[in-house]
Amino acid sequence: MKYIDLRSDTITKPTKEMRKAIYEAEVGDDVYREDPSVNKLECLAAEITNKEASLFVPSGSMGNLLSLWINGGATTEVICASNSHIIQHEIGACSSIASILPISINSKKGILKAQDFEPLIKQSGIYDMARTSILEVENTIGGSIYPISNLKEIKALAEKNNLKVHMDGARLLNASVASKTKVNIITQYCDTVTFCLSKGLGAPMGSMLCGTKDFINEARRYRKMLGSGMRQIGLMAAAGIFALNNNIERLEIDHLRAKEIANVLNNGYSTFSVGK
Repeated sequence: MKYIDLRSDTITKPTKEMRKAIYEAEVGDDVYREDPSVNKLECLAAEITNKEASLFVPSGSMGNLLSLWINGGATTEVICASNSHIIQHEIGACSSIASILPISINSKKGILKAQDFEPLIKQSGIYDMARTSILEVENTIGGSIYPISNLKEIKALAEKNNLKVHMDGARLLNASVASKTKVNIITQYCDTVTFCLSKGLGAPMGSMLCGTKDFINEARRYRKMLGSGMRQIGLMAAAGIFALNNNIERLEIDHLRAKEIANVLNNGYSTFSVGK
């Protein structure tokens, strides 16, 4: 009997073709920025998101942490949805490591609007309260895609108040494929963004953190401080390159299968037609 594990898209495993790419990867010492596969992956991620630079990190949690730490840190706040990953699934790293205070907003499906953020923003002139430094959005969040109009208004609000916008885009590419919107159209409304390689894209590990060159240079230093000075990590970077070059369009198949499963659960037995 064939066993199909539907707990999470993190259960994905490398295909034979991805394993071959890993085996054949060119490697070097990434601490010295001499790993050609990592360098290629970081250029590709920056190009996809239309950001100046990117950094390969072991996980999306670390990528989020680096952004909150560098652009926020002690005496500041990040405002986000109450069910966001940085609050619910990162073991309090934003507070315990980045020293930033999360201020949460309850919202239907976690999708926020600019007017949800605005009354909670605290300026630096208030000396007995933490100052707001970051507005955080998660795309997708619980499977819901952020409307571009929301992102545009949130970014405008952030610029008006001299704040940064960080997007936890663990499933950003799913959002792009499902909404038929190019990734760089979505990411133009955030200063920093993470996206995962290890979920629906099928790589064994890793996420990309994207932003300005100055930010990424600083993130590289902070990554080292967290103990993530990776050496011949080009083996895993090669898997990421393969995923971005071959697996993005395949996300549409995942979406169709998920919809058909949902239809069966909602309406009773049906014959599956996708991916036979």
